[in-house]
Amino acid sequence: QGFATVCMSSRGSIGFSRAQLSSEAGKLEISRGWYPLLHPSIYDASKGISHENGIVDNDISMEKPFMLLTGPNMSGKSSLLRQIATTVIMSQIGCLVPAEKCEHGIVDSIMTRIGGDDNLASGVSTFLNEMQGASNILSKMTERSLIVLDGLGRGTSTLDGYAIAYATAKYLASSTRCRPRVLFATHYHNLSDELKKSSDSEVDAWCVEKHIGVKS
Repeated sequence: QGFATVCMSSRGSIGFSRAQLSSEAGKLEISRGWYPLLHPSIYDASKGISHENGIVDNDISMEKPFMLLTGPNMSGKSSLLRQIATTVIMSQIGCLVPAEKCEHGIVDSIMTRIGGDDNLASGVSTFLNEMQGASNILSKMTERSLIVLDGLGRGTSTLDGYAIAYATAKYLASSTRCRPRVLFATHYHNLSDELKKSSDSEVDAWCVEKHIGVKS
C-alpha cells in the first residue's frame, strides 16, 4: 500500500491531515493527535481493541513554551513526547500528519534526551552520557528548537537526580537567552511545586504543568 492509501484508511474519522506552518516561532497546536508508531502494535481484534479505541487521542497546546509532564509509569508520558516530535518531523518533510489538525512554527532542530545508554569501553557511564546530552542541548538550543527531555536525572541517585532535573528545568523555564519549546517529562512529581516556589518570576510566566493520570 502507498502512504496516501494508508493515510486515507487509517484511524477512521481522524486519520491524517495536512499541517499548517505558522510564522510564530513558539506556536505548537495539535488537535486529536495520535502516535502512528504505537498504533499498529496495540491493535488486537481478538481483545476488542480496534483502530478507534486502542489509543487515546491527544490535544496539545503550547500556550507557554515550557511544559512539565508528570504521571505514573505506563501513563503515556514517553509516547506523548514521541508523538509530538514525530508529528513535527512528518510535517516539515511534507507528509500528512497523524492528527485532526496541526499548526506549528518552523523548527530548526529537535533535541532529545531520552532513555539510558552507556559506552563503558570509552569510559562513558550512563550518568555521564546523560549529562553530556543535557549539556549539549542547553548550549546549542535556539528560539526555534523543540526540546524533548524524558526522565532526566534517573542515571544517578534520587537526590542527585532530582537536583539535576530541577536545575535543568528551572534554566529552561527561565532562560533569557532564548525561549525554545520544551517538553519535560519526569517522575519527580514535586518538581512542579519546587518550580512554583522559585523566586524567579520568569518560571511561573513561561511554565505550565500537565499531569497524565491512569484510570481503569
